[in-house]
Amino acid sequence: MTAPLIFLLLAFLATGVNAVSGGQTFRTRDPLKAFVRGDYPWGDDYFIHGNGDTILFRCVLLEKRDGFDGVALSEVSIWGNHGGPWEMFRKTGTTFEYVGPGEVRDTSCLESCRSQDYLASGRCRWQRGWPDAPTATAAARSRPLAIDTLSEAELSAAPFECDCEFHRGDVDGRTVVYATRAHRTRAVARIDGTTRQMRLVRKTDEGDCREGRPHSERWTDGSVSIDLDTTVTTSGDEACWYLGRMTVTKGERRERIAVTGSCGC
Repeated sequence: MTAPLIFLLLAFLATGVNAVSGGQTFRTRDPLKAFVRGDYPWGDDYFIHGNGDTILFRCVLLEKRDGFDGVALSEVSIWGNHGGPWEMFRKTGTTFEYVGPGEVRDTSCLESCRSQDYLASGRCRWQRGWPDAPTATAAARSRPLAIDTLSEAELSAAPFECDCEFHRGDVDGRTVVYATRAHRTRAVARIDGTTRQMRLVRKTDEGDCREGRPHSERWTDGSVSIDLDTTVTTSGDEACWYLGRMTVTKGERRERIAVTGSCGC
């Protein structure tokens, strides 16, 4: 048995829980579509900034070199120093079976494609090797993100239902930069002059309001992401107060501000 095959079998055994959903092995005729849409539980935290403006990676797997025929897929936002992780699919007849997360040791097979091209056409124009440098100018990349306060009309567009509001500066109705609505199932923020409706993608420390307890969550609308990293400062009968920072990321631009806020009824 070849070394690459042994490695991939061990990786599968170690991560087999990711290859099934509800006890069923995930199979698809189009692994790229399933990966981009999140049709199965990913083996890692892909698409940190959404899938609208990122770079997709593909490596065609060969049994002689990699242990089985198939395809490995990945995405640039969580790569470090041009290396992994990957989502591994084994070809079985006319379909592909999700194996789990893994490693491609020989990345000479790497191909790249811009996600906006794929989402617009349903096809990737794969190019061999690491992608070309982005065409955006240095000035555009360095332009700070504008994190604007929300207006009274934006805050009152949906009722407050045991939700959260975070402020920049003094805590009053004119300094809210981030708010949740609909029982904390959606969030709203105004970034670069556009009011964004965000969905929750990650949250820690669910419902724990003890002083000094850290809390973090991430929201996105596909092109902008918001990371809220806070610590509980005061716990009350009807509200929990936090102090921390709000990080907004849009493409290659990032802005971070201090915030104070509360969640409750």
